[in-house]
Amino acid sequence: MGQRLEDDVVKALARMVSPPDTVIRWRCPIHAAGYIVDLEVFDVDKPLLIEAKAGRSAAHVQQGVGQLILYPLLITRLQGHRKVLLLPWSPPSALEDVLPQTDVVRVWYRWTGAKPGEGEVEFDPVLLDLCGVQSAAHT
Repeated sequence: MGQRLEDDVVKALARMVSPPDTVIRWRCPIHAAGYIVDLEVFDVDKPLLIEAKAGRSAAHVQQGVGQLILYPLLITRLQGHRKVLLLPWSPPSALEDVLPQTDVVRVWYRWTGAKPGEGEVEFDPVLLDLCGVQSAAHT
């Protein structure tokens, strides 16, 4: 269930970054060993490496931060990208306190329906700004 939710969130963000009939500004790189990056957004001030998680537990945060650190080492083209962790709201407070000490930007998303996977996905205006999307049109 978690992977499907993450995929749906990434697809929704990709549609906002590159609406139909516009230039594609994103890709999902795959390393030869099978590592799959959730989303890379280019054609912005600083390219973004985005890792989405379906949950906000310590395990989700640790996994996401680890992936954001490892992917640029595995896929050298991603070195220098801004690292973005996309979570369904805020992580546990202990992690929220230390994340600013890393080079990972934490942003949120939420589902508008009664439970995850229902309704539309809304994104943190900070993320939309990083992606070069007009956040006023999507709030």
